[in-house]
Amino acid sequence: MLIKLKGVAKAKIRNPLALNPLMHKGGVFVTEKPRAVQRRERRKYKQLLRRDFWPED
Repeated sequence: MLIKLKGVAKAKIRNPLALNPLMHKGGVFVTEKPRAVQRRERRKYKQLLRRDFWPED
């Protein structure tokens, strides 16, 4: 009786381009709600004003 042994499990080869940050999503997409984008921009500008442009007395 012959028993066939399976070979050593081979590691799955990953796609090296998938690790590239330029291939990832980013920025404003059509799926984002306009109010959410506006809210994020307003928050960003409020933080800039608070941090940079007002002198402390």
